Amino acid sequence: MSASAMLLAAATVLAGSLRAGPLLRFRVPDRNRLPQYRVRVLQVTGEDYGLRDPASYRALVSN
Repeated sequence: MSASAMLLAAATVLAGSLRAGPLLRFRVPDRNRLPQYRVRVLQVTGEDYGLRDPASYRALVSN
């Protein structure tokens, strides 16, 4: 990492009914560096607050 590089982290909680399609969008300073970004789904709960398998959900970084 160069001295001018920045390391930022964001944690987001999304509440409500899930549906197909994009749920969150973030603006980034340089979309040419998308491979340098990482997104992970850490936890998912159902409407009954029971934990679901996060591997059943997908996070995608794209233009």
